[in-house]
Amino acid sequence: MRIRHYRIRKGRAYWEPTARMRAAGFRLVPLGVPGPDAWAHAERLNAQWDKARKGANAVETYPHGTLGWLFTEYRTMGVWAKKAPRTREEWELAWEIIKPVRGRAGRGDRLPELRYVLHAARRAL
Repeated sequence: MRIRHYRIRKGRAYWEPTARMRAAGFRLVPLGVPGPDAWAHAERLNAQWDKARKGANAVETYPHGTLGWLFTEYRTMGVWAKKAPRTREEWELAWEIIKPVRGRAGRGDRLPELRYVLHAARRAL
C-alpha cells in the first residue's frame, strides 16, 4: 500500500507536500515513528489537500507557524478526538472569536492583542 506524500527519512515518517501544495499553504509535517498512526495522519492530510484542490475547502488552511495552523494541527491529533463533545464545541466557539487575530505563533508583536481577545472570549463563555 502506497500513501501519497508519505515519506520516511532517517527512520522518521513525514508528510511531504509538493511545491503546488506548499504554495497553497501546506507544509512538511513530521508524523513520528512509521506505523499505523503515521499512516492515518498522512491520510487525513491527503484528504485536506483533496478538499483544497477541488475547491471545496471545508477546512481552512493557514500558513505554517500561525495560530490557525497550530489549532488545525491540534484538531488532527488523537487528543482532540478524546475530548468531550461539549469541550470541542466550546473550543470551536472560542476559535471563532480568536480567528480574526492574524500573526505567527510565538511572536510577541501580537501578544497584547491576543491576550485581549482571549480575555474577551473567556468572559463571553
